[in-house]
Amino acid sequence: MIRGIKGLGVDIPEKVLSNAEVVRRVNSSSDNKTSEEWIQEKIGIRERRQIADNEVTSDLALRASQRAIESAGIDKEDISLILMNTISPDYPYTPPTSCILQHKLGIKNYCPAFDMPTACAGFSYMLEVARKMEGNVLIVSADAITRFMDYSDRNTCPYFGDGAGAAIVGDDGKHNILGGFIGADGSGWDVLMYPVGGSANKCTKDNLHKMNLYMNGAKVYDFAVPKLAECLNRLEQEYGIIDFIIPHQANYNIIKKGLELASYPMDKTHTVMHKWGNQVGSTIPIALYDAVQEGKIKEGMNVALIGFGAGLAWGAHMIKW
Repeated sequence: MIRGIKGLGVDIPEKVLSNAEVVRRVNSSSDNKTSEEWIQEKIGIRERRQIADNEVTSDLALRASQRAIESAGIDKEDISLILMNTISPDYPYTPPTSCILQHKLGIKNYCPAFDMPTACAGFSYMLEVARKMEGNVLIVSADAITRFMDYSDRNTCPYFGDGAGAAIVGDDGKHNILGGFIGADGSGWDVLMYPVGGSANKCTKDNLHKMNLYMNGAKVYDFAVPKLAECLNRLEQEYGIIDFIIPHQANYNIIKKGLELASYPMDKTHTVMHKWGNQVGSTIPIALYDAVQEGKIKEGMNVALIGFGAGLAWGAHMIKW
């Protein structure tokens, strides 16, 4: 039985965090100044979205999941497994945010639920697991990552925004998963990370200010550009012509250079980071949903979904839309 995507759902917070506000925060707390022009040219982001003050990550996941369930035309009690990707969970370490999501959805069938915190490659990792399982699998990426930003660090904070994207994967899906792969290179474990809060660097009163996301943007770029091209070439070799590409929305220049390296034009892809920022693992389902809504992806197209990021990890799948 061929597995496929049966439904999609997204949630985009209403609150806008503009480049002007990011610049104000950075320049008031750091000697390493920045500008709106630098953010626009370096990253390709004009603004990003921020979760409401009275909400948490599972609230974003809840709305995206409800919309995916409705889109799939199934009952919530028909869900056999919940997989969740987040690097900004409701609570650190435990309980799994996937279990909180199950409770908020009101699912009473005791289906298993677990977190897969693989960051920007997380949707690809969950899709790979879900396509090898049975029943209706809810996969959801959600992050309130703006709550974990150091606004004196101009090399990290301008990139990220909040949001959630979900999908139902099951038999007889509307959009068949032709195949895919995932991979990792742990030698780059320290390129994108939380430096404080784990067993390697326990949180203390003296390092509380370091409990924010850190990213070495240059190393991410050096990894992501050739990896994006490599994934595109492998998908084409194994599954045929690629009609449209939905990559992780990390940075406009990463996407542009990666596609150039694989000899694909930018009109073969769709970008949303300019209006919503890098929403971590949810960027793929969000960009996919947006491209479908805009009519760029049509029935019968071969659509490549490609994730890459912290770990370093990556994944790619071909979907027959």
